[in-house]
This record gives sequence, C-alpha cells and structure tokens, in this order.
Amino acid sequence: MQDDFTDFLRNAEYVGRFLIVGKSNNGFITAIYGITGRSPSSQARRLELSDDKKSIFVNPTDPEIIKTGNPDLLIYPAIALSNEHVIVSNGEQTKGIVNCTDYVGIVARLMRGTQNYEFEPDEPNYTPRISVCIDPYRGIVIGIIKRGIDRSVIRDYQHRSFRSGIGWGIATYAGENKNPLPSFEGNPIQISLDFESLEEAVETVYNLLAPKNGKDDFRVSVAGVIHDGHLNNFFDTYIKNRF
Repeated sequence: MQDDFTDFLRNAEYVGRFLIVGKSNNGFITAIYGITGRSPSSQARRLELSDDKKSIFVNPTDPEIIKTGNPDLLIYPAIALSNEHVIVSNGEQTKGIVNCTDYVGIVARLMRGTQNYEFEPDEPNYTPRISVCIDPYRGIVIGIIKRGIDRSVIRDYQHRSFRSGIGWGIATYAGENKNPLPSFEGNPIQISLDFESLEEAVETVYNLLAPKNGKDDFRVSVAGVIHDGHLNNFFDTYIKNRF
C-alpha cells in the first residue's frame, strides 16, 4: 500500500469510488468525493449540487443506460452539508447517517447510521461501503463496511483529529483492474491538503485519475466541498464532471 493517497490514485488502474477528508493548509474543513466507472451504466452519471445547496447527488446522464445496471447502487446522495456535520458516502447509507441525529458523538452517529447496511450486493465484487462524518469540533470518523474472506461483514470505524494541511483517503477497491475487484485494504491513507483553492484541489485529483499508457478513461466525476468550521455555515463547492 502506498504511503500517500496521491500516489495511490496516480498509480491505481481502477479505484472505484473514493473519498478524501481533512483540513486544508488554509484552515478549511475539506471533503472530496470521486467516482470512476468501467461499465456504461457506471459511466452514465454526474455529480450535481441540489437546489438548496445542501447536498450533492449522483444523477444519471442517461436514465436508459442507468437501467442496464443497478440504479439502487448507482444513484444516491453522495454529500450532505449542515452547520453541524459534513457527511459523505458512496451509497444510500448517506441517508441513514443524516437521519441518525440522536447520537452526540460522531463515532456513534456513523456506526448507528450505517448499522442497517452491509457491503453492496454486486456479486462477485461485493463493493465496500465507505462513509465519513465530519464534525467541525470533534474531528473526522471514516468507516468502511466490506465482505470478509469467510463471507462475514467487516465494519471498521476510525477517528482522526484535524491537522492543518493533512487529510486521509479511502477507496472501495485496492487499485487493480481485474475481476473480481479486490477491496481496499488497510487504514485510510494520509494525503497533503496544501492547495490555494477548492477548484485546484478537485482538478488535481481529477487529473490524477487520467488514463495511463493509452488505457481506458474510467473517470466519471469528482466533487469537493470546504467548510470554514464555524456555525455561520459557510460552504463552497466545486464539481468536475466528465460528461
């Protein structure tokens, strides 16, 4: 496993979906969510900001192509924003985390919000569910739910404190483009969040995913959000869609 998530993204053949979270060098809480896809249905998507600017959804570019895959796994809210939390995930579990408001601690909130979910039922890959809950005052919790060798459900939740200019990344897959796709292994990987603007950060991540040596371009979309970490609820978003 690479020591830096930048290297992981740059060197991977296929990462599936991924998220990067932390605090930028200029003090903003930062979350970046990215999608890559191999099949036509996975490619026929884009990330879009909701009208109320409080959510970023995965939406279809062609509803008919989406139907050739599994719409329940392809279309979902990816990022939810509030003055209390930033929530990011690669599936419907975003709703579960958002609706779990009875727990003050962010670890408990992420655990309770995802307790009714297992890995995705997309045999033979059994794609992991990756999720994060960010609290401006309590830090970050990163979770992954994946299938064990014995077909068990493995749930791992890790807390990280904010460090200026530092973030952590996690993906659904380990980086090899083969069948079945091997799941991400190990702990979230550290990454530098030293950038001048959110646009620069998102564009940099998008370019890291560019195809190498004439291979297929699996990029779908990368979206980012920054939050000033205070209750005045300042957010900024930037989205880079391939289609």
